[in-house]
Amino acid sequence: MARPTEASVHRKWRPRGFTTNRWSDPGGNAWAVHQHPVSEIVLPVSGQVVLRIGQKTVKPKVGTEVDIPPKTPHSIQNPGRTRSQYFFGFKK
Repeated sequence: MARPTEASVHRKWRPRGFTTNRWSDPGGNAWAVHQHPVSEIVLPVSGQVVLRIGQKTVKPKVGTEVDIPPKTPHSIQNPGRTRSQYFFGFKK
């Protein structure tokens, strides 16, 4: 599978009503539990990404989309030693 690009993700997500944002976290970084009023999608591009969505832990492979429903408590972390990169988008 080819590594997703910002342009390819944007073409896929825009018709579904999602924004396209790129993010990068250093190894060992962890975001606190939070929630959004709208749906969110996360798509790992490189490195390790672990999501906690409600009571479920998800370890998506690079190129695998993860859907986070609105108002669902969630967190994201990079348990690795190297930088992780991922796209995320919010429903408009």
